[in-house]
Amino acid sequence: MEIKRFLKKAKMHERNGQIKQAIQNFQMILDVFPKNQEAIKGLKKIRANIVQNSPVDSKQDEINTVISLYSQGKIQQSLQSAKALLNIYPNEVMLFNLCGICYSDLGQFNKSIASYKSALKLQPDCVEVHFNLGNCYKTMGEFELAIVCYKQVLRINSSYDKAYFNLGIIYTDLEQSGLAILNYKEALKINPNYGQVYTNLGDIYKKEGQFDEAVENYRKALKIIPDFTELHYNLGAALCALENVNEAIKHYELALKIKPDFIESSFDLGIIYNNLKKYEMAIKYFKQVIKYRPKNAEAHCNIGKAFLNLDETSKAKIYFEKTLELNPHDAEAHCNLGKLYLDEHLTGKALSSLEKSLEISPDHINILSNLGATNEQLGEIDVAFNYYEKALMINPEFIEGRFNLSLLQLGNGFITEGFKNYESRWKYEKFTSHRRQFSIPRWQGESLRGKNILLWQNKVLAMNLCSHHLYLSLKSWGVMSVLSVQLS
Repeated sequence: MEIKRFLKKAKMHERNGQIKQAIQNFQMILDVFPKNQEAIKGLKKIRANIVQNSPVDSKQDEINTVISLYSQGKIQQSLQSAKALLNIYPNEVMLFNLCGICYSDLGQFNKSIASYKSALKLQPDCVEVHFNLGNCYKTMGEFELAIVCYKQVLRINSSYDKAYFNLGIIYTDLEQSGLAILNYKEALKINPNYGQVYTNLGDIYKKEGQFDEAVENYRKALKIIPDFTELHYNLGAALCALENVNEAIKHYELALKIKPDFIESSFDLGIIYNNLKKYEMAIKYFKQVIKYRPKNAEAHCNIGKAFLNLDETSKAKIYFEKTLELNPHDAEAHCNLGKLYLDEHLTGKALSSLEKSLEISPDHINILSNLGATNEQLGEIDVAFNYYEKALMINPEFIEGRFNLSLLQLGNGFITEGFKNYESRWKYEKFTSHRRQFSIPRWQGESLRGKNILLWQNKVLAMNLCSHHLYLSLKSWGVMSVLSVQLS
C-alpha cells in the first residue's frame, strides 16, 4: 500500500469537508498498519472536531447509516464503516456489536467473538451482545458455550423469548428433547404467538412418534404462519402416520400450492395413492417429482411399479430401465425387471436381473421369492426350495412366498407340508377364490387309509399342481378313491 498517497488523500477529503471519505482512507491505512501515527492522529483530530461541532444526535445518525448498510446486505461495507467509527467512538458498544455481527456473517468467528467481548467489557449486562455471542457459538457448534450465553441473557432479562427459543434448538440438536420442550414452552409463555416454536415442538413430537401432539402443535403454528410450505408438509406426514389420509392429502396439496416444486409433497402423495391402489394418481405425482428432479431414480422406480400394477408392463419396463440408468444399484428395479422377464418366460434374463438384485440386497424376501420362481421354471427344484425357505426364514409372515412354496411342495410330492402351507392362500390378495363349506369333514392331517377323498381344485391349484405326484401320494397313503372337481 502507498501510505503517503492514502494519507494525502485522507487529508484532502478532510480539508474539503468530506469527513466520511477521510475516515475511510485513514481506516484503510490502519487496517494494514495499525500503529501508523499519522493515521491515528488524523482520526483523533476528526473525532475532536465532530464532538465539538456536531449536533448531539450526529453519532446515532452515523451508527444508523452503518445499520442501514447491513440491512441492505452490504456486510463488508457495513463492517468497514463500523470499524472507522470505532476510531472516533472507541467506547461505543453498538459499534462493537455490529462488527461482531458482520464478522459472524462473513464466517470470521474468532474476530466476531473478540468484538462481542470488547462490547461486554464496556457494558457487561448488554443483553443483545450476550445473545449475539451465543448465536456465534451456536453457529460454530460450540453448544455448551452458547448455552452459557443464552442463560446469561435470561438472568439479565427473563422475558427474552428468543433465548428460550435458541436453547430449544440447541437441546434438540443435542437430542435432549425434554429440555428442548421445556425451553420452547417457556418461550410460548412469553410470546403465545411464536409460530416457529409450535413448528419445532411439532417436529420433536413427530420424531418421537407422538403424532397427536405433533398435529396439535402444527395446527397452532398454521394459525400464525398459514403459508409455510414445510409446515403443511410436516402436518401431512403426521396425519398420515395417524392414518388420517384424506386430511394428509389436503395439506400435502396445500404445500404444493404454495411451492409447486416442493417435491417431498409430490413424492409422499405418490406413495399415498399407490397404497390406495389409485395408480394413475400415483403416476401423476411421481411425474411431478421427475419434472423438477429428472434424475430422481426412486420416482422412476415407483412409476414403474404403478404401471406394473396397471398391467402396463411395457411402460413399467421403460421406467425400471431408466431407474437403473440413473442408479445401477437399485435392487428393487432389478427385482421388478426380473419379475417381468420371468412372466415373459425369459428365464435367463430374469435370473441375471434377480441375481444382481440379490447382490445388492441379500435379505430382500421378494427377490428371494422371485429367484425361487425363476429356478422353478428352469427345473432347478432344489434351488427353488432353498430360495423360498430362506425368504420365509427372514419373514415367516411372507404370504406370497409361503403360497409359492406350497405349490412347489404339492407339485413335487410333499403333500402334507404343501397343504399346510397352502392355507396361506386365504391371506394372499391375488388368490380370488372364496372359501367353500361342505357337509363332509375336511382333512386335518389324520390317516387317510380306507377313506374316499373329494379334491376340490381351484384354477390356481389345477394349473400349478403336478396331479401325477398328488394322486400317487394319496394312493400310497391307502386312499380308496379320489373324486377331483375343478373350478372353471
